[in-house]
Amino acid sequence: MTAMTSWYDFSILALGFACWSPSTFARSIGGKVRQLNFSSVYVLTTTGLAISSALFSPVSNMFLAHTILIDGVGLFCALLAAFVTSRIDRSIVRKFFGLKPLPTKSSIQRDAEVVSSSYLIFLEKVKVAHSIRTMSLLQLIIVGAGEEFVFRVGVPISSTRGTCGWFLLTLLGTVLFTYSHHIFGKGQIISKLPLAVSSLLLFWLWGIWACVVCHACYNIIYWRTRKTSMGEVGSDC
Repeated sequence: MTAMTSWYDFSILALGFACWSPSTFARSIGGKVRQLNFSSVYVLTTTGLAISSALFSPVSNMFLAHTILIDGVGLFCALLAAFVTSRIDRSIVRKFFGLKPLPTKSSIQRDAEVVSSSYLIFLEKVKVAHSIRTMSLLQLIIVGAGEEFVFRVGVPISSTRGTCGWFLLTLLGTVLFTYSHHIFGKGQIISKLPLAVSSLLLFWLWGIWACVVCHACYNIIYWRTRKTSMGEVGSDC
């Protein structure tokens, strides 16, 4: 891959994902088709992009040849990263942004009367938040794995592992992964940084399987924690 091609791919992908991320697409479709909620559309969108990324990406870009011992270390690091980043995520949300009860219909109407121009935007945020809060464990695992394939494998799909262009595009994928959570609130961009960086390191050292394990375990922890705080808005997928 030449330097010019690398920067061309970098700029095109950055522009495309920044303007139309999978999460933004899912919210757009979910908002226009009432029968479809955000989580259903996002699961389908992410799955489709993930399958495409896996099919068209070189195998060498996704996996590294390691011994069983080294892969065992990678598995341990992935599980540890999931536990640590989930704790950091929740701490960031609690400390800097607070945890508030999910808005009710009466509170939505009350706020709409005060600021009528913000009603539709506010209603859409509530709809997305509620959709995420009701995602099943299977959906959370699928979304977690799908996001890793989309942002780790899909973004640098046209580059060769180990090259300068590949490293640049994996960094771009990390930024885009973090940015894609903006629809859940600005605080989620900051709170997802630990998971994004951890998954990037796992991808560099062990490959996509370690990222999938980490993200899946991270979402399992979220799913278990959600049961004890159903009246609070915490971290999401």
